[in-house]
Amino acid sequence: MKLVRILMTAFVSSVVSFASLASPASAATMNPGDFSVSIAKPSMKSTQTMTCSFGGQTKTIDPSVQAQALELATLFGALRTAGAGNFMDCVFKGDQIQTGVDLSGTVSNSSLGLTGTIDQTCDLNHETDTKMRFSMGIALIEVVDNSFAVTMSGFQSCSWVMSFADGSKLAGTIKQVINLSPTGGTVSAADGGRKTYTNSVTMNADVLITGGAGVFAAMAGKADFSNVSPVQINIPNPNGGGPSMFIREFAKSNQIRLAKADTGMSGMALDDSKGGSVDFAIPAQSSSKKYTLGKGADGLEQEIRITTAPNAKCTITVTGNGKKTATLVKNKKTKSGEFQTTISASDVAKKLKSTEAKLKGKKGTMTASCTAGKKGKAVKKKITFTFADV
Repeated sequence: MKLVRILMTAFVSSVVSFASLASPASAATMNPGDFSVSIAKPSMKSTQTMTCSFGGQTKTIDPSVQAQALELATLFGALRTAGAGNFMDCVFKGDQIQTGVDLSGTVSNSSLGLTGTIDQTCDLNHETDTKMRFSMGIALIEVVDNSFAVTMSGFQSCSWVMSFADGSKLAGTIKQVINLSPTGGTVSAADGGRKTYTNSVTMNADVLITGGAGVFAAMAGKADFSNVSPVQINIPNPNGGGPSMFIREFAKSNQIRLAKADTGMSGMALDDSKGGSVDFAIPAQSSSKKYTLGKGADGLEQEIRITTAPNAKCTITVTGNGKKTATLVKNKKTKSGEFQTTISASDVAKKLKSTEAKLKGKKGTMTASCTAGKKGKAVKKKITFTFADV
C-alpha cells in the first residue's frame, strides 16, 4: 500500500495499493490494485502557550493574545539588564486537536473501473514541546543552538467507508502514531538573525479492512507502515521586531507541517475466509498504543465508534468497576460498515453503576461482536481500555 502524501491526517491526497498474499485454499483472494483518494485538509484546533522564567518572574504567555505577548518584552528587558552571560529558559507547548471530526472526499480505482466517495471520522491529538534557551551576549539576545529541542507525540484514529457508484463498499480503520525525538535535531547558522531547526518525525500506522459489499463482499485484510519525514521549524530573530513579534512568528512556524514524502506499504491481503472483521476506532489508541476513552484535549467527549462489514448486526458489551458488565449496543445494524454511537465514557460509567470521575485511571474491557448475513460468522474484537482523557 502506498500513501503518497502523508500529512497529519490520513488519506489526504493519497494512493492506496492493496497487494494480495497467499492465504488458505478455501478463501477467495483479490488484488484490486490502487485506490486514488483525495480528501480536503481539515482545519484543526490548535492551542499554544510559552512559559519563561527569569529573575524570579515566571510568565505563561498565549501568543494569540496581544497583551500577553507583550509579557515576553518584560522578561527580555530583565535579561538585557542582567548583562552578558545570563540566560533564560522557556518551554513552548502546542497541541493540534480533533475530536469526532467528519471528513469526506472522492475515491477511484482504475483497475476495477470504480469511482465513488470516501467518508472518514477522525480523532487526533498531537502534543509538541519545544525547549529553548535565550542567552544574553555582549549586545544581543541569542537562541542557544544546543539547547533547542523538540519533543512530539500523538495519535490519530479514524474510521472510514468507501462507497462506489455500483453499490460496492469497503470499510475499515486507520490508526497512526507519531513520535519526534528531541535527539538528532540540528540548528542552522543564523541568516539575517533567523535560524532553522531540522529533525525528522516517525509515523507508524495500522490499517484494517473490516468488510465490504458488492465487489468486496466479505473481504477483510490488514497492513501496517512506518515512515520518517523531515520537519523544519523557523526560529525568528529575537532582536528583530521586538519580543511580541518573535513569539507570534514562532507560534506560526511551530504548527509543524510535514514535508511531502513518498511512503510504501506492502503485505495487504484481502480474503473472505472470515467473512469480515470488526475494529474499534474509539476507544482510541494513544501514542503508546494503549486504548483510552474519555475527553479529547478540546474538552469534547469521545464517543464509541467501530467499523465492520456493511449491513452487519453488532452488539457491544463492557466490563469494569470490579466485575460489573453491561450491554451498550444490542443487534445494531451497520448499513455502511461504520457505526458511530453516541455513547461516551460518562455513559459507560453509568452503565457500570459508577461515574467517570470515580473510574478515571481504571481499566475495563470492551467487546464488539458482529454478524453479517443469515449464515454469517460472528467476528469479535476485545480490547482493554483505560478511563482517561486523551
